[in-house]
Amino acid sequence: MFKIHVLNVRLGDSLILETVLESESYFSIIDCKSLEGRVPTVEFLRERGISRIQSLFLTHLHNDHYSGFPQLLDYLRKVNGTLEYFVSPQIPDEIEIWRQIVQLAHDEATSARFTAVLKAMKGLQALPACTTSNKKVMPVRFAHTGSTGEGAWQEHLHSGLFFAPVSPTDQEAFQLLRSAINKASLDNKVVNAISHAFLVRYDTNGSQRRHLGLFTGDLEGRTWRYVKNRCLEMTASCIRSELRLLKVPHHGAYNHNMDHCLEELIDRQCSFSASISCPPADPKHPDRRALEFLRNKFNNCCIACTNISAPCHAQGFPSITPGLFEQPVKEAEFLDVASSQQSEVIQSRPPGACAGDHTITISENGHTLTRSSGLPCSFNPSGCRS
Repeated sequence: MFKIHVLNVRLGDSLILETVLESESYFSIIDCKSLEGRVPTVEFLRERGISRIQSLFLTHLHNDHYSGFPQLLDYLRKVNGTLEYFVSPQIPDEIEIWRQIVQLAHDEATSARFTAVLKAMKGLQALPACTTSNKKVMPVRFAHTGSTGEGAWQEHLHSGLFFAPVSPTDQEAFQLLRSAINKASLDNKVVNAISHAFLVRYDTNGSQRRHLGLFTGDLEGRTWRYVKNRCLEMTASCIRSELRLLKVPHHGAYNHNMDHCLEELIDRQCSFSASISCPPADPKHPDRRALEFLRNKFNNCCIACTNISAPCHAQGFPSITPGLFEQPVKEAEFLDVASSQQSEVIQSRPPGACAGDHTITISENGHTLTRSSGLPCSFNPSGCRS
C-alpha cells in the first residue's frame, strides 16, 4: 500500500510518503513548513511515534517549503531518529552559493531565518542513518541526467517506491543561478523555475500495473515543456492513463504553460487526484482559471484544495473554520444566522478548510482520496465519483 499525506499548511507544502510492506511502514518527507509556531509534519510524526525517515526532499529554496526544518531536526534528535537521504537539486554542502542565493532572494529578517534553516540542514545531515554504507545521511543531488529508460528510476530512496527526476538538469539549475547571481537579482520565478520536479512510481499486481505521482514544487514557466517530454519518455507514455496524483505547483497559481502541457500529458478519461496546498479564499492560489482547466479538461479529476478557494467561498460552498463552528455551514445559511438576534456580532463567515489534510491511498484494489474535513469537492463533484 502507498499513501501520500498532504498536510494543510495554507500557502506552502508539507507532504509525507508512506508505504506498507509486509506489515512494516516506511516514511519520507517532501518539504516541511512551519505554520504560526506549529510544524504539521512534526505533529504527524509525533502522533504516530515515527522516528525513522528514509528520505527528506527539498523541492526549492522558498520559506514556505523549508521553514520547519529546525523543528524537524529538534524532534528527530529528541526521539533518537534516523534519516537516510537528503534529496534536493542543490545539495546542502554547496553552502556558499546558497548564501549568495539567500542574500539576493530575501530581506534581512528572512535571511536570518534562513541561516537557522541552513544550520538545521547541517544538523539533519549529521543524524545517524540505518541503511547507507557508512551509516551517515547521504546528500543526493536529484537532477535529471538525460536517461529515460528503466535506469532512470531509483529505488533506494524509499522502500517500495521508484523515483525519477524530470527537472532540473544540473546545467539548467546552474545556468539559472549563475545568471541571477551575476545580475545580482533573484526573483521568485527563477527559484520556482528550478523547482525539484520528479515522478514517483508504485507497482502493484507483481509489477504488472504502475501507478504514478507527479510532484512539482512551485514549477512554472517554459520549464513545463521539458517536464512534459521527459515524463512521456520515462513512462513510455503510460502516464497518460496511469497518473494517480498531480501535486499542482505553486499552490494553484495560473500557468498557461502547465495547462498546455498537461493536456498532452494526461488522457481526458484518466482518473487522478489534483492536490492543491493553498490559503483560504486567496484569489490567486488557486486561480479560478486553474480550477476550471482541471474541471473542464479531465472527466475524472478529483480536486482537493487544503482550504476553500476564492471561487467556492464566493458561491457559498461549505468550509470548516476551526473554533467557530462544530460543523461546516454554507455561506447562505451562515448569513441567515448572522442576521438573527442570536448572532449580531459576526458579520460574515470566515473562509476555512475545504479538504484540509488529505490522503491519496493506492493499492491493488485501486486508489482513493480521503479528506480530513469530510467535505466533498463542490467545484467539481463529478470528478470524484470514479
